[in-house]
Amino acid sequence: IDSKKIVPSGSNGKIIKRDGPRDPRLLSFNDAGASGGLGFEGKMNGDKVDAYGGITFDQYGQDETLKLAYTEANGWRRVGLSVQDRSAIQQPEWDERWAKAQAMKPGPERDAEMDLLSAPFRAFFGKTRENDSGLFLNDTKGRTRIRMMVSKSGEPKLEFLDEKGLIVLSFPNSGQPPSRR
Repeated sequence: IDSKKIVPSGSNGKIIKRDGPRDPRLLSFNDAGASGGLGFEGKMNGDKVDAYGGITFDQYGQDETLKLAYTEANGWRRVGLSVQDRSAIQQPEWDERWAKAQAMKPGPERDAEMDLLSAPFRAFFGKTRENDSGLFLNDTKGRTRIRMMVSKSGEPKLEFLDEKGLIVLSFPNSGQPPSRR
């Protein structure tokens, strides 16, 4: 598939412009526009693999909210299932508001609009870039609050984190004071 010939997607009767290259994919549609897809791409970037394979499901009138994907780039690899929150504001209105919010001067008004439009990751189950496998549960701001992992060396761990990312409870207990990872 020639990525330059891929038809742009749309939502609610309007074309959604995307900057940058578009990877080849099969899209599914509902009456609001694209509702998910199946995509694959891969190439060598020097001596490193740059690849993606995944299936995505979109929130109605919005973007991806559930994704099963494999990604490899710059020597790291991640494979897993991700859950992402999306705003109730549908595209293309969301795209227009996001562009305006990014152009605003820093301050409380911009912060409130960015929070309203943000799409934080809420959960991930899979293998991380560090080659740990685990379940990671995040709060509504996208901050990881619970990590249940098995390290690449086989060590199991369960960690509870506060809103600043400090470990407040860990099993097995490390006996260490709260810390960042």
